[in-house]
Amino acid sequence: MMRNRLKTILCLVCVCLLVFPAATPVFGVSASDFTDQFDPYQPDNASYWGWSYIDTAAREGIIEGYEQPGGTRIFLPRNDVTKQEAVTMIVNTISRAMLGYPAFDPSSAALSEKWAETLTAANIAEWAYPYVSYALENGFLTSEEALLFMEPSDPEKTGLAFVSNPASREEVITWVGRALWKRYAKAEGSVFSLTYTDADDVSSVAAPYLALLTRIGIIEGIGEPDGTYHFDPKRTLTRVEFAVICTNVFDRPKHTLTEPGFTSAEGVVTARSDAEAEIVTFRIGNAKYYYYGGGTVLVNGAVDPDGFAAVRNGDTILFSTDVDSQIRIDDRVVSGTGRIVAIREADAFGYQLLSIVLPDEAGTTVKYYINPAADGVSVTGSIATNQSIAFLADGATLVELANN
Repeated sequence: MMRNRLKTILCLVCVCLLVFPAATPVFGVSASDFTDQFDPYQPDNASYWGWSYIDTAAREGIIEGYEQPGGTRIFLPRNDVTKQEAVTMIVNTISRAMLGYPAFDPSSAALSEKWAETLTAANIAEWAYPYVSYALENGFLTSEEALLFMEPSDPEKTGLAFVSNPASREEVITWVGRALWKRYAKAEGSVFSLTYTDADDVSSVAAPYLALLTRIGIIEGIGEPDGTYHFDPKRTLTRVEFAVICTNVFDRPKHTLTEPGFTSAEGVVTARSDAEAEIVTFRIGNAKYYYYGGGTVLVNGAVDPDGFAAVRNGDTILFSTDVDSQIRIDDRVVSGTGRIVAIREADAFGYQLLSIVLPDEAGTTVKYYINPAADGVSVTGSIATNQSIAFLADGATLVELANN
């Protein structure tokens, strides 16, 4: 039954090659092989702003365009990318980048057979079966999301019973973010922040992935004259815009990601909300924070499982998080004593991470960053394991350390 259905869809696809790309990426294609004019006001495609991204994506087999009668190809960069096309481009990107994912073979039917029930229920086109099933298998995509890919079409107009819906910006960011999560996410269950002016329009599902892709330089949003950025999460994404994202993803593993191990913000808490179960959101300045649970929450230096109850509208706090999933909510400089039990080598910014056992009954271990060479930092004595110390902490960092 499934094979008969696949043959029927394949015939329809052959009738309308403009609607869907071929199943296997064509290597050796470049931007210069596309015969359509990318910008109606700019006859020279090589001067088009997205030329380099289209060229890289084509040469790497991430995109291939639409084959036309006679064997020519067009790209249609200003067209909306459909959900099927988006997943195809993501799979082509992820499977070719150095990200540790299994090899992808579009000619293999194994995954398509495994996910046949979902593919059939979602009315996915046959050419997209290998890509959608790979995304489902590797957790980029959920079955519930796949069921929203297609909508009925008039066969007399399109030659197809179903056509793919366009993808929204936050949908593709969610799929790409899931694909990169294991490689680049800082810690399990943490706090994520967005500084986009329309952050309130971003769904809680997409927010952590948007924060991740912004942090590692995959996207930066849409710039405004005042220097701010917005994301426009519900808007569709053009094919050239998605080619930019895919090219950035493809290139990301080739470069070292250098960033501080902690982030902090000081200011007045506004717009605190617990509207969604297990998600706390609030603002400090122009940044919106999302707390999804997990991590160790410290309030003024002491572990507090209910620490986010301390985040109240109108309070002035220093809020900081780090890669070890420690979250600090402070309204004062914290003083304490303890014993250094581990020291992590200094990072590119000169910060060492100290693990300090506190003298409480539970023997709580907290972690602080210190850069002895930074302005305003005082170190008296040595920084060594098993050394007892007294310290002053300003959020995630130590500003004073002395041997006891």
